[in-house]
Amino acid sequence: MARQPKRRVRIKPRFYVIVTAFVGLIALAVWGIVSLIGGGPTVEWGGLATDQTVNVLIVRDEQVIQAGDYASRAEALVAEGETVTAGEAVLNLYTAGYSEKEMQNYLVVQQKIKDAQENDILKNIVDATLEDLNTRIDVKQEELSTSINQGEFDKLLRGERELAQLMEERRVYMKELTSANTTEYLEGLYQSESQLLERINATRLQATSPMDGVVSFFLDGFQNELRPDTLDQLTAGTVLNIVERLQAGETTNASTAQIAPETPLARVVNPNLWYAVMVLPAAENTLVEGQTCELSMDGYGEPLLDAQVIRVAPEGANHLVVLQLDAPIGAMVSLRKVSGHLGGNVEGFKIPLAAVMSGESGSYVTVQEDGQTQNVAIQVLASDESSAIVSPLETEGGARLAVGQKVVLP
Repeated sequence: MARQPKRRVRIKPRFYVIVTAFVGLIALAVWGIVSLIGGGPTVEWGGLATDQTVNVLIVRDEQVIQAGDYASRAEALVAEGETVTAGEAVLNLYTAGYSEKEMQNYLVVQQKIKDAQENDILKNIVDATLEDLNTRIDVKQEELSTSINQGEFDKLLRGERELAQLMEERRVYMKELTSANTTEYLEGLYQSESQLLERINATRLQATSPMDGVVSFFLDGFQNELRPDTLDQLTAGTVLNIVERLQAGETTNASTAQIAPETPLARVVNPNLWYAVMVLPAAENTLVEGQTCELSMDGYGEPLLDAQVIRVAPEGANHLVVLQLDAPIGAMVSLRKVSGHLGGNVEGFKIPLAAVMSGESGSYVTVQEDGQTQNVAIQVLASDESSAIVSPLETEGGARLAVGQKVVLP
């Protein structure tokens, strides 16, 4: 009897669909059982590194030197960025009665006195002290010439002041040296010098530093609005308005300009305490008061600076953020608006980003502890593509967040 061929069984595609669905249901059941007995994500303690581009307004701990009732001209006695002590002369201020011609006449008389002393009295006298003064004056003049040729203009004002001090020291010494052999001509020059100096001094007043610090002659008109004692009154809208006004104007050096009474002329700045003010979108701000973060300024070669968050003020879609820096102010002594980077490591409760839910009252996460499920209101401090660093918010229900709690994913 001939053997019958075996029938080939054909499996329909629907069979594979049914098997796949069945396996999926088993896997889901297993996942649920594992979750109930201790599996799945839990609340951890961790940190995330952040980096955010920001525009910063610089606020300094400073005092302003004003022109008072003097209304003609001002002359800087110290250089930009120079360190001064309280009471040190910073500016010469001249009244409207000041005469440039009298100053020129005074300098001419001084030169005539020097020529008469050297040619008529000291011609054949060698004096070691006078030789030393002349040598020091020649060296200082050579230093100034080198600074000009090399474009080191920041050294000129200090060098000119040192040269003037040396020349005054020589003038006084030469007068003492020649006093025993003075001539009638020289006495007449001394008298003219004294009269001219008296008239010049009658129109001149020295403005002194009100505090120890660093001098800056660059003023932008916002030194009254942006002070440490106004930080609590600032709003996001005010800061954005100041930024717009800054972009429309220019910073000026008032110490060399024609001045009017009460014109601000210079600032003396505390070099080790300053503030950074910024406006951040509420959705992007991860800073909270009391937190420490890192700040760096673009284009100024500054290292990362530790900053303390001393104020966060929500206002609509924005947050006003104020940072305090106890670090050398450097280039920020003369700057107001700077771009930079805000960063640092944010620490707190770490949960999966997918667990952060949004409700009518804000963000929350669902956790499970001792078989009980609860929603905990949270503030997101930082996040990346997979995790979020959060801080629990106090609520009437007393829901809490703790390391080790099971996180219920939606």
